Amino acid sequence: MKKYKSLIILLLCACLTGCVSIPEPSEKVTTLVYGNVNFEFTNQTNANLLPESDVLQNGVEVVIQNRKTRKKYYMRTNQYGEFYHTNVPEGVYRLCSVKKNINGNGQEYLFGGELKERGADNYNFKILDNYANNVGIITLNIQMQNVYMYNWSMSWAWDYKAAQETFWEKHWESDWLYKEWRNTDDYYQR
Repeated sequence: MKKYKSLIILLLCACLTGCVSIPEPSEKVTTLVYGNVNFEFTNQTNANLLPESDVLQNGVEVVIQNRKTRKKYYMRTNQYGEFYHTNVPEGVYRLCSVKKNINGNGQEYLFGGELKERGADNYNFKILDNYANNVGIITLNIQMQNVYMYNWSMSWAWDYKAAQETFWEKHWESDWLYKEWRNTDDYYQR
């Protein structure tokens, strides 16, 4: 019986420490890239037994790429639609892709996609060291019209105030609140 109690305590500790949270600023963690995704999915058919709608904010993959080094940084949203990455090097970045998997009929379906490097959907922004870099809010809207076709759109509202308020609400004890926050739109180019 004593072994079971020890095992249960060990499992509880692993679960509690396994919860993902934003690493706090320190000598090694100096820069934060933070934003939100607003995910909206509508299915006008019963294609592949996908849900009629889905507004679960978790699991959206957001990828940014350094324009100079070409290195990519992958982030995935949590249940509140937040995405973040620490210690992304200073530089000019572009939003590469926004994607989400949705389950239906026992399979996963990938929605969203890559954004062109050149053209109307070219989203560039700058990250600076020693700041909490606020990306704002990205909306990913998917509308499934029939079994074989869906339309998706992505917009970047640059709603920095709402993104920062979400951070304050969800992480009110975080030391990132005492770091200087900056909006990434000072390098906006289309």
